Amino acid sequence: MSPRIARIAAIAAIFAAGAAHAASPNMVKNGTFSLVNDLSVPTDGYVVVDAGSDAIKNWTVGKDSVDVVNGSMYHAIDGFSIDMIGTPGPGELSQKIKNLQVDTSYLLTFDLALNPGAAKGAVKVEFLGETFTFKAPTDGSVTFESQLFTSSSVLSAGDAKLKFFSVDKGDSYSGAILDNVTLTAAVPEPETYGMLLGGLGLIGFIARRKRNKAA
Repeated sequence: MSPRIARIAAIAAIFAAGAAHAASPNMVKNGTFSLVNDLSVPTDGYVVVDAGSDAIKNWTVGKDSVDVVNGSMYHAIDGFSIDMIGTPGPGELSQKIKNLQVDTSYLLTFDLALNPGAAKGAVKVEFLGETFTFKAPTDGSVTFESQLFTSSSVLSAGDAKLKFFSVDKGDSYSGAILDNVTLTAAVPEPETYGMLLGGLGLIGFIARRKRNKAA
C-alpha cells in the first residue's frame, strides 16, 4: 500500500472510531434503585440492607451491608441511592447481566457522590474479568462515570456478573453513594458504517486508478 493510500485508510478508521454510538436498551434492571421490597426509607434517612437480603430488587447484597439512603442529608443522588459502605460495611452489590454477546463492547455508566459524613469514598467495578476503581468527589458534587468493557470468547453462556464493591472498610459508616447504573451495547450509528464504507471505496478507487496508469 502506498503512503497516500495508507493515510486515507487511517483517516477512514479515525472517522469510524470517532463517530457517535446509538443508545441500546439498558441491560441493568433497577439501576435507579427505586424498586425496593418492603423498605420504608424516610426522607433524609436511610435503611440498612444486610448481605443476602432481597430488599433491593434485582440486586444481590454481599459482604456486610449497604445502606439505601434518601434525601440531601446523606447526599442521595436521585430518589433512593446506595451508600456502598453500609452500617457496618464494607458492602457489595451485584447483578447477573444476561444475553451478552461475544466480541461486543459494552458501556457502563453510573453516578457517584460522597456521603457528607465521610472524608473520602471509592468503589470498584468488576465486569467481564476487568476491575476499575472510581473515587467519589469530595467537593459535594455528583460525577457521571463511564467505562467501556469488551466481551471475549471466554464469555460463558452469554451471562456475566456486574459487581460494585466498596473500597473503604466502613469505619465511619459513610462512603461512596451510587445511583443511575446503566449498561448498554455500543452500537455504531448508521452514518458510521457509511463513512467507513466511503473511505474504503475511495481507497479502492485510488488503487484501481494507479493500476490503470501502470498498465
